[in-house]
Amino acid sequence: MKYLFFTFEQLRIINAMNNTNNFEQLSMNLYLSYSTLNLQIQKIEQIIEENFLDLNYQYLYFTPTGELILNYAEIILSLYNRVNESIYYLKQCGKNILRIGSTGLVGTGITKKITTLFYRYYSSSYLILQINSNNSIAWNLANGNLDLGILEVEKIPTCLTYPLYIKNYFKEEIVFIFPRKYTLQTRNHMSLEDLYTLNFVSLKHFFLDRKIIDNYLKKFAINRKHLKIQFELDSIEAIKRLVLAGLGVSFISILIIYDELYLKRFSSRLSSLLINNKKINIEFSIITNKKKKQPLLFSKFYKHCFNLLRINTNYNNFLNLDY
Repeated sequence: MKYLFFTFEQLRIINAMNNTNNFEQLSMNLYLSYSTLNLQIQKIEQIIEENFLDLNYQYLYFTPTGELILNYAEIILSLYNRVNESIYYLKQCGKNILRIGSTGLVGTGITKKITTLFYRYYSSSYLILQINSNNSIAWNLANGNLDLGILEVEKIPTCLTYPLYIKNYFKEEIVFIFPRKYTLQTRNHMSLEDLYTLNFVSLKHFFLDRKIIDNYLKKFAINRKHLKIQFELDSIEAIKRLVLAGLGVSFISILIIYDELYLKRFSSRLSSLLINNKKINIEFSIITNKKKKQPLLFSKFYKHCFNLLRINTNYNNFLNLDY
């Protein structure tokens, strides 16, 4: 079988012939000289090895072969236009796509609230939130696979600090929670000795959030191995339920437990204490790639993040951003 190869220009000429039956008019419509137009027709007939036009006193009529070619020329040109429109649409959409990375504790808490509030002002935007380890998000930022990250600076590999721009954002707190019916609420703070006598509820040891919290506790001289862990569960929600039921105490991110600690409908059931009169705080920053060409949506989201912090000057208000 012999394959026929038509150029885009030849298909455009064939399609234009359907709208006029006069060579002179066709030449004007296509902005081609008469001789150029005639040469293209000859090339088409050489390709198909037969005439596709029936010329009658300078008027154009298609032969049966010409009609067949015309039908497919219309289809091909229509698909070509659709491809062009689709590519243009994707490019326009790409301007409104922002890829954000965050760790488990922050990503499921404050970052999720920030992105949800952003949608209220920019409903046509498309935000992709990637939840992963601090190290993985940092490398994705450095390689240009993410546009922005909300991460703990201390966990970023030293080799990546040069290509990344780091702006301090907020502090997260890991809180010690217990049910209010416990007699602990009469104290001002909890000593390590007393802490090690309590029954704890925790995530299973292989969960990423469990490992993150363990590392935070270690930084503040709390030995996880000395904690009496009675239950290891599959979710933060399960931990909340067991603590509320009085089956144990736990360490948990304030970003996740804030409502239960401070809203009136929950605060009568849960309470928290400082350990050795110290807060377990971790600083988080907004991280970007210095050299990456950012999408149009980037500057809007960046300003949005700091506007929320400026408006909610009280730390607790910021953590309790309203959906």
